[in-house]
Amino acid sequence: MVFEDLFQLSPIRRAQTFHQPERFVPATHLWKLFSLIELTENMRQQGGTAFSNLLNALRVGSLRTEKFEAIKRGLKSQQSSFTKLKTEQEAATRASFRVALEIAKRGKPFTDGEMIKECIITVAEEMCPEKVNLLKTVSMSANTVARSVENIAENISSQLFDKNGHVEWFSLALDESTDVSDTAQVLIYIRGVDKSYEVHEELLDMYSIHGTTTGRDIFKGVEMAINQKNLRWKNLKCITTDGGKNMSGKDKGVVARVKGCRK
Repeated sequence: MVFEDLFQLSPIRRAQTFHQPERFVPATHLWKLFSLIELTENMRQQGGTAFSNLLNALRVGSLRTEKFEAIKRGLKSQQSSFTKLKTEQEAATRASFRVALEIAKRGKPFTDGEMIKECIITVAEEMCPEKVNLLKTVSMSANTVARSVENIAENISSQLFDKNGHVEWFSLALDESTDVSDTAQVLIYIRGVDKSYEVHEELLDMYSIHGTTTGRDIFKGVEMAINQKNLRWKNLKCITTDGGKNMSGKDKGVVARVKGCRK
């Protein structure tokens, strides 16, 4: 029923006349005391502005409710937009990390990320054009890929050495080689058993040696890696090397120096 229809109501029974109270009574209170027909008929009989004031009050209340609902709908729409944007940003970040992981697994240059992104966008333009702008938000620059690989490496390391507190028993494998720039690169692999008797095998560390590559030089890197991961020398049960003299020397090789630390 619209407000204008109130004027068209025919009285079903004569409503008892009531006098307006001296103090202001909200329209909502009147609705509780009288039925719709009784209220409107009495106000029409009294004349004056009582009936029009009631309609104005109802109109204001209705408009206020409509305005409130409109604001609430707008707020929900904004919240939905922010949630969608946050979800898309998180998905773009995860996609960037996954691409960086695949690049690292295959030993490809970090600059390949930009080429991979161009290929993905090209495919999307043909198969799902509506997703092109979203895919463009995925960062795959060389610097981004490098940072992602570093973060992944740190995460793997923390999982290995923080799980259940500590790696209890472990063994090491060392390999030293020279890259194209004639710089010695030392790789340290670890196989460890944690408190839950789970076996883990990962790359513990990799470092470069500039200048001489004596047993002492290599051992410094091994010692640094052991200390950084809070490993105990006494829990080292085995060490394997590539067989070079600087590794397996009886007195000054890496193995001899490691044995000295375990005593």
